[in-house]
Amino acid sequence: MKIAKKLAAVLLASLMIVSFGACGKKSGSVDNYIDIHINTEVTSLDPQEATDGTSFGVQSQLIEGLTGLDKDGNTEGLMAEGWNVSDDNLTWTFNIRKDAYWTNGDPVTAQDFVDAFQTLVDPVYNSEYAYMGYSIMQIKGSQDVFDGKADKSTLGVRAVDEKTFEVTLEYPCPFMLSLTCFNSFYPRNQKFIDSCGENYGTSPETFIGCGPFKLVEYEPSTETIVLDKNEKYYNADSVKLDGLRYHVIKDAQSAILAYENNELDYAVIDGSLVETYKDNPEFQVLYGSYLWYLSLNMGNEHTFKGSNKNLDYLKNLNLRKALMRAYDREAVANNVVKDGSIAADYVYPKGLASAPDGRDVREYVDAKTVYADCLYNKEEAYKLYEAAAAELGVTDFDFELVVEDNQQAQDVAAFIQGQFKDTFQGHVNVHLKVETKKARLADMNAGNFEIGLTRWGPDYADPMTYTDLWSSSNAQVYDDGTRSLGGGWDVVDPELSAEYDKKVKACKDGSLSIQDRWDTMMECEKILMENAIILPVYQKNDASLIKGNVKGIEFHAIGMPTVYRNAYIEK
Repeated sequence: MKIAKKLAAVLLASLMIVSFGACGKKSGSVDNYIDIHINTEVTSLDPQEATDGTSFGVQSQLIEGLTGLDKDGNTEGLMAEGWNVSDDNLTWTFNIRKDAYWTNGDPVTAQDFVDAFQTLVDPVYNSEYAYMGYSIMQIKGSQDVFDGKADKSTLGVRAVDEKTFEVTLEYPCPFMLSLTCFNSFYPRNQKFIDSCGENYGTSPETFIGCGPFKLVEYEPSTETIVLDKNEKYYNADSVKLDGLRYHVIKDAQSAILAYENNELDYAVIDGSLVETYKDNPEFQVLYGSYLWYLSLNMGNEHTFKGSNKNLDYLKNLNLRKALMRAYDREAVANNVVKDGSIAADYVYPKGLASAPDGRDVREYVDAKTVYADCLYNKEEAYKLYEAAAAELGVTDFDFELVVEDNQQAQDVAAFIQGQFKDTFQGHVNVHLKVETKKARLADMNAGNFEIGLTRWGPDYADPMTYTDLWSSSNAQVYDDGTRSLGGGWDVVDPELSAEYDKKVKACKDGSLSIQDRWDTMMECEKILMENAIILPVYQKNDASLIKGNVKGIEFHAIGMPTVYRNAYIEK
């Protein structure tokens, strides 16, 4: 600890004055709250609206779905105390706990899940995660509901009685129970939500939950979020904490100072500090499955109406391949991020899922062998650039790269910026546009970007959680009929996209054996890599510091990232 203390003193001297807002603990004090560092704001507390991991992480302490994960990562019942599935694997029946209540005293009912599932695929609500209902779980009738061809009341969900919830699917879903852990399928007390109107989820007074903790301090874009133990939780007796406090601290040095000053119990640290803290007994590397990658906007017609030539340039396969091979992913992971993250020469992260023979996905397909033509190689990248320049009649390219305003993301973007300039000898440049995470997401979802540094975390333990992202069904379609290519690429190569879509459909309609389904998903990854539809960068792990007296936090790479319901503080 002496080295860390000296570092803190140096940083304090250089920063002179640092304010951490409403951090709860003071130096030397201990209370029964865990103070948690997050580096981005919560964008929404509405499970059917949120799309980012930070929001999901806070929501999962406040609301629980039908199922969840135990400490070993196995599925267990939460709001559902039991379930069964029909012989054809199409109808799932969940028994809702009789002792499950919302924080306002209302019982959690089957209708709350009906309302949630209907809201998710309702085109009027326009959830960005609607595809989880119609494309992934494939609830019966969900595609027609989402397309506006049928009313949401026709969706294949129903409340058999107050405590019996039934879901009927179009096709068997082999990872159904893993899906029901996910936030988009959390229950929805529609009566309460309607009473709040547009203010729902913007304050403790306009939010209710059914999880182990309740919201007591919050407002949009706040820097501190306070949760107290929920006495109405069905298993409240097992919750040992008085509550949780989340603190938004975007600057890594400020976060480490807060930790050293005992204002944080759990902090994610910047890679530049790993060498200092790696021998500290409170240091941990928390393994995850988030994939960071460059998303390319290939000719978006909605935002730019064909006036932005850069987007047309990105349709060029040789240019995309040149960009794919122009930056050193190993250097990003080891020299820039430096937090235990690993270089990603693939789409499906290590640890995501196991093949039918039991091997990890990254053992089943060795990326460095199978995707050898996609690996970093300056000479080959420049040759591809020359081919693209000849095809396009352009020698110099200037792209805008949108990146969110946390330090690590900016460091990665700046490194890639330098690598492009070096590899292409000044002929390909990117200019960084730094935004808040919320603004970046909004711009990318609207197609208002050229290149974006973004990430995707697995929602369930199956490669389809990534595969389906680039099917044409996930392209955003606007009122004027134009499309956002932030999530689709079918107008770039319609024939190849159709082939990809056919493979995705076969993986979801029950027509393939388990082995054939797996191999088909591997073929989909190969299409994405060899055609540079996305440009992978690294698989995120978190170098963290957790106070030695904080015990029982559960970490998961899939679905709910962090669970505090069994955590406690040793006195």
